[in-house]
Amino acid sequence: MTKISSEGEEEGEEGEEALRLLHQRILACRLCEQQGYIPAARPLVNGRASDRMMVIGQAPGHRSIAKGRSFSGPGGSILQKWLEQAGFPRGYLHEHTYLSSLTRCDPGRNPRGDGDRRPSPQEVALCRPFLEAELALLRPRVVLLVGAMAIEAYFGKVSRLILAR
Repeated sequence: MTKISSEGEEEGEEGEEALRLLHQRILACRLCEQQGYIPAARPLVNGRASDRMMVIGQAPGHRSIAKGRSFSGPGGSILQKWLEQAGFPRGYLHEHTYLSSLTRCDPGRNPRGDGDRRPSPQEVALCRPFLEAELALLRPRVVLLVGAMAIEAYFGKVSRLILAR
């Protein structure tokens, strides 16, 4: 059994406090609303400083905002099934994974009405400092980029063949 030193406990407590303060800043953010990208900002944060896996998606959708929990829609169900197929226990996605995204608010419906609107590069840039702060605080062992937009944010444009399920 591994023993945690008082230093480790202090670091853990400091990490939790730093993350709590970051979450407060994210939840208070209204930049996209103020700049007219969305009608009402309702930022979403999910996770703990102790989480070692981080999932980064495009943006929370309307289901996630309504439930107050990231990846609450069909994409989250698919992701949880993939994790189970990889050997992770049921519920791992929402119980042991830090859930983040390129933007923190629901960008709204696609103007064509067939899904969520893709956040603009300007919206992503407004939220980028929050994501970078999360990565610096958490130092996750695994970062899972979900969806073309998240993958392209880190690796640039990639072939659709590479992005295939």
